[in-house]
Amino acid sequence: MDDTKDTKDIKETGEAASVLSADEQMIQDGFNALLNDYLKSNHRRKVERITKAFNFANQAHAGVKRRSGEPYIMHPIAVARIVCREMGLGSTSICSALLHDVVEDTEYTVEDIRDMFGDKIAQIVDGLTKISGGIFGEQASACSLYTTYADDDPICVNRGVRRKL
Repeated sequence: MDDTKDTKDIKETGEAASVLSADEQMIQDGFNALLNDYLKSNHRRKVERITKAFNFANQAHAGVKRRSGEPYIMHPIAVARIVCREMGLGSTSICSALLHDVVEDTEYTVEDIRDMFGDKIAQIVDGLTKISGGIFGEQASACSLYTTYADDDPICVNRGVRRKL
């Protein structure tokens, strides 16, 4: 007996897997690239934590586009890839990078981030929001904030020089 169904039967019964839009595919590809970068690192495997942060940020920025027309979430994904691949930081910093614009650009608060992701990530997100708002002045940098609060391997990034603290 043949258990396969033809395409017509699948469409009629609604059993077909949903097809991703071009934007959804771009987002999924970007997130998959981030996870691949992370899995190539020497950090403990906290994929669920990173996935939770991605899903939350993706939902929070749903439907928002950059001037370029790409989904807004592509920016936090790009920042998270830099934090992971170029700075060598782990899950705390990656989650913070994914969430860094949620408080500034959506209805969510630092307390919401704290409730869902804990104190460290909330502190980093709050600090990054203050940096972008100009509270810390020109001398502050996101790189120093990621490395100050993160429980990952701390690295000092100053004028392009990387060194372990």
